[in-house]
Formats: sequence, C-alpha cells, structure tokens
Amino acid sequence: MFKQTNLKLYFYLSDFKKFYNVISGKIIPYFSTFHVENIIVMLVCVMVLVACERNSQTWEQMDIAEKLMNEKPDSSLVILENIPTSDIKGKETSARYALLKSMALDKNYIDTTTFDILQPAIDYYIQNGTPDEKLTTYYYQGRIYQNQGDDDSAMQSFMNGCDLKQSVTDSLLLAHTLVAQGTLYLKQYKTTEYIHNNMAAAKLY
Repeated sequence: MFKQTNLKLYFYLSDFKKFYNVISGKIIPYFSTFHVENIIVMLVCVMVLVACERNSQTWEQMDIAEKLMNEKPDSSLVILENIPTSDIKGKETSARYALLKSMALDKNYIDTTTFDILQPAIDYYIQNGTPDEKLTTYYYQGRIYQNQGDDDSAMQSFMNGCDLKQSVTDSLLLAHTLVAQGTLYLKQYKTTEYIHNNMAAAKLY
C-alpha cells in the first residue's frame, strides 16, 4: 500500500506537453482550459435541449390533457390524439405521452389488451421516473394485464406500485391501486387481504 505522502501521479496534457503532479493527496487540476470549456458547453447544451423539450408546444398540449384527465377524460383523449406523431420526440416526451394516452383510454372505458401505447412509459419511467410516475406506470400496466385476463401479472404490477407507498404523493392513485389489488385478492378468495386493502384505500380517499 502506497503512503499518501509518497504518492506521485503524472498526467500528460497534449495541449501543453507537460506533466502535473499529485503530491501529498493534493490534486493539481489536470484539465486544460480547452477541456473544461468543452465540458461546460456540453452540459449547457444538454440542459438547453431538456428545457426546450419540456417547453415545447407538445408539452403544453400534454399539460392541458393532464389537467382535464379526471374531470373531462374525453376532451383529454381528443387533445392527445390530435398531437402529431412527428412532434413526439425524445424518450421523456414519448414516455409522458404514452402514459397520458393510456390513462385517457382507461378513463374513457376503452380497454386495451396490448402494451403498444404504454410501452415507452414502462421503458422510461420504471428506471427514471419519480415515485408517482412509477406508481402510475405500474397501475396502468396492471390494468392492461387485467384486460388480458392475466391476473398473476396484474397482481405483480399492483404489488410493485404498492411497494412505493412510503414515497408517493398521489394518494388517490395509491388508493385505486390498493382497490385493484384487493379485487384480485377477492377472486382468489383471500377475503382477509381484500378487506385489508379496501380499508387501507378508504383512509386515502
């Protein structure tokens, strides 16, 4: 094991053709100004691209659709269906559109049995979403499994959603998830679990 006081590392910079030392644990910056500026420019570009994506007309339309989702789901669906496919660009935008479209279809009693619409949300939000986004994705994933008649997979989706109960803020959706899971328990004649879920949901409504 090397002693820190004797540690010497040399970094070669092609810009300046010289070496820098790391002595006594003190690191002398080895990035040239050119390198630092490049990194800063790249970071700024990424931030600008994300900001532009979220401030696009597509996002504004999705904002309106989301606000109308509970009170006027039919209007929400119309707005979403009028967004040109060519305007849905980027993983985050695609994920949000997919989730909102799945929500609108479900709330308009249009049962889907495939993941063609929801899949971008599953691919993005399960790994990168907030707890609420993950819960929403799991809930509608479970609803599609229910439409398929695949109760086991639906149960797993609802369980994954309920596992987030300590970190989510959308208590209404959590209640819906508990009720949906409870319905599956009842089909399995697990009345104790069914009652437990519905009582837990009642406290959230």
